[in-house]
Amino acid sequence: AVDSFLRVHSDLQVANCRTLGLPAEACAHGYQEWLDLIRQAKAEVQFPFAVWGDFNHDGLIDFALPLFNPIPVNNWGWRNWQIVVFQGSQDGGFRPVVGIKDTWGLCFDGMLYHPVRKQIEYWCGSGGGSVHWSGTRYVGKAVKGD
Repeated sequence: AVDSFLRVHSDLQVANCRTLGLPAEACAHGYQEWLDLIRQAKAEVQFPFAVWGDFNHDGLIDFALPLFNPIPVNNWGWRNWQIVVFQGSQDGGFRPVVGIKDTWGLCFDGMLYHPVRKQIEYWCGSGGGSVHWSGTRYVGKAVKGD
């Protein structure tokens, strides 16, 4: 599902330490912060830049990935990104739906699915936000930080 999505959207790439151009020590620091947040939230441990669960409560597993534009938007290397939810379907496939887009190209540190709040939560030093299923569509809420 991800490969076919990226073939259609060749201007995007999956977020990981290599594609973000982060040094190994920055990735290790971010990974530890992510693990600490996961433990505090008592959430299920998943990959730092991917989460899965039944987001739309239809009995099928969905997953979400942050995807980045490979071209920086400023001298600091910030990139535009979006969180795409891949909804599970009855035939075993997935249908991509954009959950939220960031227009400022801010950084991205981690993401988790919070089962109690029933939402995907993401964060970085300059902000964060969430994506949840409203009953009819995915709704994203971005919060800018300092």
